[in-house]
Amino acid sequence: MGIERILYAAAARGVSVYQLCHAISCLLNPGAAWWQAFTRQRWSLRLVGCCLIAGCASTAPSPSTVRPAALMPAIGMANGDGQPQRWHTSCFRLPLDAGERPVWATDLLLADRVVAPVLAAHVKDISLWRFHRRAARDGAGHQFSVLLYTSDAAYAAIHAQVEANPAVQTLKATGRLDTIIKDCRAEQSRADLEATSDPAWDPAVQRTWPYFIMGVSASWLALIQDLARQTPVDESNPLDAYAAIDKRIGELWGGQGQHAYLHHLSGVYGYKPLRIQTWIQP
Repeated sequence: MGIERILYAAAARGVSVYQLCHAISCLLNPGAAWWQAFTRQRWSLRLVGCCLIAGCASTAPSPSTVRPAALMPAIGMANGDGQPQRWHTSCFRLPLDAGERPVWATDLLLADRVVAPVLAAHVKDISLWRFHRRAARDGAGHQFSVLLYTSDAAYAAIHAQVEANPAVQTLKATGRLDTIIKDCRAEQSRADLEATSDPAWDPAVQRTWPYFIMGVSASWLALIQDLARQTPVDESNPLDAYAAIDKRIGELWGGQGQHAYLHHLSGVYGYKPLRIQTWIQP
């Protein structure tokens, strides 16, 4: 059971180009200096806007044999193990390197070797899921998180499997992982869909955004796994391979993200004008 099934389960719906920019830039390349420099130029926003509105033609894909409605989970109802569901979050606290910089490659290793197997094993028990990546000089520091909309029993089993994963044990033993915090966002551990969304958004956006970010997370994970199949790995130090994958993802995001992600998201929303209110920062 691979990432394809996870992607089907995602069935993501988007909400805005700004939220895509922020979410994907954090996931794909959270520390990219080029993006900061680019977005500080006002002409760059006009350029991006023109490219988004321009539109494009593409060949229509063959009709799917799977009806989209059948892929959407029954949120708020008993699912999988028959128990009510709510949000749960596992947070991986990671040390900075000798230069006080985050080691972003560790996020990719955790996503591929730790989170992906439990998503596949518990796909029937999870209605929604997503990744969150962040790093700052504060109490949380560098933290990689996975958020799951599932039952308490399923989450307990998932978290136990995460803790027992050999990759986790190796990262801890080599000082690459400090700890994993179970239900680290206790204040968001609620049944309402909008519990993990930004409360400043419109309520309709808050309720539907989890589908969007689940699709983004599934796409990012699929990209990691696709590139991992093409990248030689020295199992004595697999982080080197994931660092190479992270670098390649940054190149793809920087060179093709405007058309592959932003333009097509704009197309889904009918190329409507978009107000960009703030600079997009890592």
